[in-house]
This record gives sequence, C-alpha cells and structure tokens, in this order.
Amino acid sequence: MKKKDLEKAAGISNYVLSKMTRNENITVETVGKICKALNCTPNDMLEFVPDSE
Repeated sequence: MKKKDLEKAAGISNYVLSKMTRNENITVETVGKICKALNCTPNDMLEFVPDSE
C-alpha cells in the first residue's frame, strides 16, 4: 500500500503520516484509524521499548 492510499483509507493527513515516518508522536485516535483501515490491532503496529536508565 502506498502512503497516499493509507492516507485516504484511514482518513489521516499527509502531515500525520510524515510524523510517523520521522518517529514522532501521533495520537491514539490516529492509531485507531490506521488499525481500522488495515484491519489489524495496535499490537500489530506498536512495540513498547522502555527508556534505558
């Protein structure tokens, strides 16, 4: 799937998608929209990595 296709399917902006490619924060609402468009769960998209101390 191309980025433009994901933008359209999930109803998100190019700006939000750009933030994702730069590893910047996005909202939980955005994650939900993407999961709905891709028919997946957040567990399929995200990985929790604790801060190193």
